[in-house]
Amino acid sequence: MSPISFRKLAVSLAMFAVVALGSSAIAKADPITLTNGGSSVLVGYTAAGFPGSTATALFTLNGSTLTVVLSNTSTDLATALTALGFNTTPDIDIDTYVGTGVTSGWTVNGALGVFEVSRNGQGQGEAIDAGGTETLTFTLLNFSGDLTIDLTKVHMQSLPNGQSDKPTGSEIPEPASMVLLGTGLLGIATGFRKRRRK
Repeated sequence: MSPISFRKLAVSLAMFAVVALGSSAIAKADPITLTNGGSSVLVGYTAAGFPGSTATALFTLNGSTLTVVLSNTSTDLATALTALGFNTTPDIDIDTYVGTGVTSGWTVNGALGVFEVSRNGQGQGEAIDAGGTETLTFTLLNFSGDLTIDLTKVHMQSLPNGQSDKPTGSEIPEPASMVLLGTGLLGIATGFRKRRRK
């Protein structure tokens, strides 16, 4: 391959990578596939209604247990995280639900999705405060195999003014994929440089 063609290929691949990374970062509510016994999937939420209000949910499926680590990552310290909701394919039934800390007092209903875990009262001390993390464990009834999360939302509330938002989540690409892509592009650039020196 001539140096010019190789250079065009390298530039094209780099542009494709930038577009791919950009689109993955702004993906809107794409279905999330959880492989039974496989890697966890991290979902991010940003409240458009008020700045500095963000959250994450780390979904893991192992056997008939769905575990969600729910975190209030807000820089606005007045933001309370009061609910998580999601829909699934196939439809699932929950046999038992266990929460730790604040979420131990939460109830399961269906306002944000088919399944919602929400805190009654949704006020100070009754939610996950900024910087806080809680673990939610759902035991699924008569379930095996993989699971698709079709939709996931959280409810965030700014306590001083009562303003709230219910943003839809989107998957956050895993760091390993980013590193692999970056390494590949670095290899292409190095190869191109060596060819030019010859």
